[in-house]
Amino acid sequence: QQSGLLTLAGLFFSMLLMPLFVIKEEIFERSLMQGTLAKYYGSMITMILLSLNFALMHFYITKEIQHIVAAVISVFFGSIILVLLYVATKNLFATLFTHLLYNVLVILQIYLHVQSSFVYEALFWIIFGIGFLFTWKYPWSMLQRALKEKRVKLTWIDYIFFILFIGFPILLYFIF
Repeated sequence: QQSGLLTLAGLFFSMLLMPLFVIKEEIFERSLMQGTLAKYYGSMITMILLSLNFALMHFYITKEIQHIVAAVISVFFGSIILVLLYVATKNLFATLFTHLLYNVLVILQIYLHVQSSFVYEALFWIIFGIGFLFTWKYPWSMLQRALKEKRVKLTWIDYIFFILFIGFPILLYFIF
């Protein structure tokens, strides 16, 4: 017996609520936090901090450790793309749309995997891989520009802030 996201009703419900969460996440992460952090720390540190924070906000405990690791790593790299997209466009709508599309694709992939639809899941990954091959050069060039950016001199207060900022989502998870 399947429950939650794995049912058709669960998929429908998550598709209705997903835009609300994406809007909240993008306004908070991109518009408020990324803009503020970039003023003080530059693109590279901001990208790593936001991506770690965002990935750990999506942390959850499940029986299979590989699902936890896969989710955190996937969200980390997805967040890097969103940070770079916002740096390049300064357009919140672009990150909102990309984030929403990413979430829809992840839910579709999870659904196909759970349904044991190997052929459809393989087709999904082939299409996803082809799309990646056609678009990977642009984020890579943006990342190279961020790496060449002037280094910021950090103090011990900065490091304490980084630890708290990155650890906050995990702390909230275990408190609530």
